Amino acid sequence: MINYPFIPDARVGWNRYALKKAQELINSEKIDCIITTGPPHSTHLVGLALKKKNSLTWIADFRDPWREVYYNELFKKSDRADKKDLQLEQEVLKKADYITTVGPSLKRLLANKIKGEENKIKVFHNGFDHELLASVSQQHYKTFTLAQIGVFTSKQPYESYIHFLKQLARKTSFNLELAGNVEEFILQEIDDIDGVNLINHGKVSHAKAISIMKSSHLLTNCLPLTKEAELIISGKLMEYISTGNPILIIGEKDGDAGTLVKDNDAGEVFLPNEVEQMVDFALHVKSEMHSEKNTKYPVQFTRENISKSLSKFLSEL
Repeated sequence: MINYPFIPDARVGWNRYALKKAQELINSEKIDCIITTGPPHSTHLVGLALKKKNSLTWIADFRDPWREVYYNELFKKSDRADKKDLQLEQEVLKKADYITTVGPSLKRLLANKIKGEENKIKVFHNGFDHELLASVSQQHYKTFTLAQIGVFTSKQPYESYIHFLKQLARKTSFNLELAGNVEEFILQEIDDIDGVNLINHGKVSHAKAISIMKSSHLLTNCLPLTKEAELIISGKLMEYISTGNPILIIGEKDGDAGTLVKDNDAGEVFLPNEVEQMVDFALHVKSEMHSEKNTKYPVQFTRENISKSLSKFLSEL
């Protein structure tokens, strides 16, 4: 572990400059409502200071948990530093007029820290850009094609994923398209599997990533093997759902991501040890790859509609 002297995070040194400029803008523009967003959660300390100095409404937006965020496990904190971190989190949660976040599990986590004030926490999901989705071209692959988009590291259930690929390759040949940062050893293990035609794109543009998603027959997603995995609903997953292509998730079945996929009939969620079931699902998807595709997407999750909901919430304050 690395000793971690910054509380709550290494971005906190920026706060004094942000606070000074924010106060100037509040004075000159007569601003009466501010939003701080984190991580980095040190940004919320700017909101806390501004709330104390001004008569305004403060919304603290949590895209991830504070103390439970996964990278906190990498740093060693003294008891004194940990106590200070807890005190800051509590003060932010209690002094903010409203708290916004991205999913029901994270809302519950935050609500348990400020019992009796749960009603001030509002959920606004990450969304997807439906205009970008419509503008991106789709390839029509004849070969059954899987896609794994985004960061892929040892923090995810890569062993289960590789086992799944090996078992699937024994029953059928297929293409696998990777896009994003993939740890080299994972890439090598996948490349060594007979029967898998690997296409590694590396880092790609957002539009290219969407094109790969739209063109593939099965989209895969490996949730991190961390305590807060059940809280995660990534923007990538929302884009997966928007394509209408089946999704295979390896992770917690009752977490927010799994629940979202099941509630929208977008795919299946499997525990890391359910490799045989993953293979059966993939083969089922292959058997229907030439069927008419579902072109409908959950319109409530477009960024436009989520922004409208947020705008309505702000206008009613």
